[in-house]
Amino acid sequence: MKYLISLLCVILVSIAYSQTTLINQAFSATSPAGWSSTSNTWTFNYNGTATGNYRSASWCARFSSAVNGNTIYMYIPVTFKYGYTYNVTFYTKRACSITVNSNETANQTTLLSTSTLNNADCSSNWNAWYEWNFSVPGSYNGAGFLQIKINTVYGGPASVYLDDFGVTETAPT
Repeated sequence: MKYLISLLCVILVSIAYSQTTLINQAFSATSPAGWSSTSNTWTFNYNGTATGNYRSASWCARFSSAVNGNTIYMYIPVTFKYGYTYNVTFYTKRACSITVNSNETANQTTLLSTSTLNNADCSSNWNAWYEWNFSVPGSYNGAGFLQIKINTVYGGPASVYLDDFGVTETAPT
């Protein structure tokens, strides 16, 4: 009987903390289906030698219109579930402050959730890749968007690089 109860507890804990990967995006030469950006210079760069402005020997997204005061938004489609948590991770180079919002539609001014993080080492280590981790609550059921807002950029007119974008969905406990 104790064994059965222990097994049942293990199964329930496993179910309570189950995660599903919704997005695992390493970039290629074209933007992912359904993604959009306010940047008119959203380009993709390849570096097979993994040196310079690239995180790995692959493609990365490059926003060459990034300057302080010229905020860049990206919109990524997601189907939200009420009560679930969406863990958003990605890497940037030269971005000092980023906000992740959830919206029902792209460019929506009434946000479902918002969270801002800052990279305190941005000015001293602007040439290194920085990992961002956000936790977004699912506050309704249905199609929506994750809005990635690059608030501030190190230096003057400079490119911002984005790579290895991922979203996992965690069921409520």
